[in-house]
Amino acid sequence: MITFVICLKFESFHRFENLLLLIQYLKTIKSHEYKIYIYEIFGEEEGFFDCFNEVENVTVKKCKNNEIVFHRTKYINHIVNEVNTPLIAVWDTDALVKLNQIEAACELIVSNKADFVIPYNGLVLDTGPGIRMQYLETGDFSVLEKNMNYMTAPYGVHACGGGFISRTATYIECGMENENFYGWGQEDGERVKRWQILGKRVARVPGPMFHLYHPRGLNSGYLSPEHREKMVGEYARIAGMSAAALQQEIRNWPPMQPHLSKLPE
Repeated sequence: MITFVICLKFESFHRFENLLLLIQYLKTIKSHEYKIYIYEIFGEEEGFFDCFNEVENVTVKKCKNNEIVFHRTKYINHIVNEVNTPLIAVWDTDALVKLNQIEAACELIVSNKADFVIPYNGLVLDTGPGIRMQYLETGDFSVLEKNMNYMTAPYGVHACGGGFISRTATYIECGMENENFYGWGQEDGERVKRWQILGKRVARVPGPMFHLYHPRGLNSGYLSPEHREKMVGEYARIAGMSAAALQQEIRNWPPMQPHLSKLPE
């Protein structure tokens, strides 16, 4: 059984629609039992995603926090102890891959052929607003596949963000998320580099990932040149560690919080 963890801060109605599309798509999974765990961080506005509580296998938790910057790594770490399934998928709101890619990734984990699986080949294709609208209107995944040549690949052909799958225990053992990353940038690459330093087997499966278009706000890019420098520096710091040094580093990271209710209001 697998839990998809989706942590987000509402920035536009596009994100709500994209999450709806993602949930509808994940609900077609047949090969594995699954849960979907949505964790919404909201500010002065009311939480937006309560409606998904009515959907089978979907749980919504919310946290009010008025910080402008979305500290996604911190919030993911806060909710990992809510996951009680053997497998975990940490997933972006706007990311889609074919179901057989998810199934292949799970099989690699269950058969002990990999410790972490990125369920695509390194190519993330952005739909743009037009193709996204076609998919929104039809819910037909073939719309994405037929229009691949009209999409852009903003992260090249070696992307590693969007989502991954692992055993929950292995993810926890490897430190979960590095909370020194806040806002956007570098955390996906650091995570993979950390797994590799710790000797974990990282695999991919064939096929692209599709990114459903949404307007890019404050939390969709570096906050400033200084922020970029700091995030790149954190990646370089971790990348330069030995396995022993990294294990010690992880032991000094904040532990998982026991209850969501302890999160700051």
